[in-house]
Amino acid sequence: MDDLFVLCNLPPLFILIKHDRNGAAAFTGLDKDITPLYPIESRGEVDGVSFTRIQVPITPAFAITDFKSQGKSVAEACVDIKTSHTSSHRRQPGVNHKNYTSLNVQLGRIESFAGLWLREPIELADVQNRPDPALLIEDERLRNLEAQTMEIWSSNSWTR
Repeated sequence: MDDLFVLCNLPPLFILIKHDRNGAAAFTGLDKDITPLYPIESRGEVDGVSFTRIQVPITPAFAITDFKSQGKSVAEACVDIKTSHTSSHRRQPGVNHKNYTSLNVQLGRIESFAGLWLREPIELADVQNRPDPALLIEDERLRNLEAQTMEIWSSNSWTR
């Protein structure tokens, strides 16, 4: 099939996407630069009317992790900075080290706020996180070690 557009009377079983990404998952029987996308079916009800929605998840973009994005700059990005407040892990109120560090990395990749798109609406609580108390203790230990080192270095007592 060489047509760019195809009229479908029924939802497709799958759509084959050709990409130029290195390291993408390979599927048996397909070229390494071909990936199948399968439709997702969801059901719902609005005002007592039931519906079924079939959608092929196509988004003209790609996703990367915070770790992978470090050192890169982008003109535009859609970021997911919504904090899940339903976590079953017991934490100190307001302490979410992962989100504390992640927020800086995500927002630091974008060249300007004009290029910032949020995946979903956020609340103030989503961006008010503190680092883990253990990190603060380690920072203080390192500051003390630096002060001791500078004192020894300045007094030249290390050469005696």
